[in-house]
Amino acid sequence: MDYSCPRCGKPVKRTFRTTGDSVSSLLYLAAGSFQCENCGTIPLSEFPEEVRRKARLSSALLILGAIGIIIACLLSFLYEHF
Repeated sequence: MDYSCPRCGKPVKRTFRTTGDSVSSLLYLAAGSFQCENCGTIPLSEFPEEVRRKARLSSALLILGAIGIIIACLLSFLYEHF
């Protein structure tokens, strides 16, 4: 989801680091901050309420996705071994 910087109006992106596995990457992305090319790191508190709400919803969905991956892996393991 694209957001605009509350300071300069240019696009911002969530910071993202490839950590090696999908669960860690999803959790890191959910907890990541916003980065603007011009202004640097932008705290969520500087965004309008609507943007903060959407960002929190996106974070919650990313965390649910990570939990879903863990559950799918556990079920797959249990299905194969029992």
